[in-house]
Amino acid sequence: DRSLLIVLMAAPPAPWFVLRGHSSAVNGIDFLACESSHAALLLAGCLAGDVAVWDLAQKRRVHTVQACPPTSGVLSVAADTNSSFFVHGRDGAVARWTLDSGQCAHAGSSTRFGIGTFCKIDLARRGGAQLVLGPDEDIARVRVTDASTGSPTQVLATDGAPSGMLMAVRALPQLGDTTHVAGIHEDGSLTVWDLRTTRALTRTKLFDDAGLCIGAIGDSRVVCGAAVAKLAVLDLDLSGSPADLGPPTDIALARAGTNDISVRGDGKLLAAAGWDGRLRVFSTKKMAPVAVLEEHADAALCTRFSPRLAAHGGAMLLAAGSKDRRVSLWSLYNEH
Repeated sequence: DRSLLIVLMAAPPAPWFVLRGHSSAVNGIDFLACESSHAALLLAGCLAGDVAVWDLAQKRRVHTVQACPPTSGVLSVAADTNSSFFVHGRDGAVARWTLDSGQCAHAGSSTRFGIGTFCKIDLARRGGAQLVLGPDEDIARVRVTDASTGSPTQVLATDGAPSGMLMAVRALPQLGDTTHVAGIHEDGSLTVWDLRTTRALTRTKLFDDAGLCIGAIGDSRVVCGAAVAKLAVLDLDLSGSPADLGPPTDIALARAGTNDISVRGDGKLLAAAGWDGRLRVFSTKKMAPVAVLEEHADAALCTRFSPRLAAHGGAMLLAAGSKDRRVSLWSLYNEH
């Protein structure tokens, strides 16, 4: 039956696996490479303050650590190299943890970012230094902190009219020896800074409502989500002075609200986590939609693509954490 064939072809794929049993809403996820075991691990940070560590080969939880007080909870997690990761609490505290032989331990310095904003931390490198980016105490600004000492090194401020609170920050891939940082604000404007000079290279209005998230496609394109029913795509040329911006392109969505955006390591796919619980996946070449993934019963709060996982045939998995206390895992278009 031809009509049935069409329906089957159009049906969204099923998840590769679903991780259940989290204590509360999953606010942050990331993939962690563990050098001691060569395992592919997933971190899931929860509203109740705990971080679950999942072994993807065994599809089971191997450790849980109470990384933040239950009264504040986890806002985000960010995996570093060498089996370490950062946990960002909703109270602004950021601490580094290490995982060795299945045990988590607090590792060295901690710091505190601004509170009262939904902005999650991001990691960047400048030369050999590891940096943590997050909201400043003046929550319209970005604070740059040395990960090894926990000490602030720079503050990035917007120019001109007030922008409201910082809602998301993203380190862009390095352009030569230069690191750029993008931030989106409550007024829907996007600002890009040169981290060497702390100078704002450009600021442009993308939305009439609060911007919520940023995804970087290489060093020349960003895709931003907001509290409205669209994504905004902006081409960047940051090699000159002043920076050259193409006009933003709007991608209409069926429902309003995008909490997070993730771009696959090969730059070919982008996933947007929606308020409606759906993951909308796009081909980045023309920002054409390729799948709408439906698994969650409540809002999708965070999403992340894995690096290539040798234990899974070199596949790059897509993960999403949700308010429904589950993490869905997907294997999409992994032919290589």
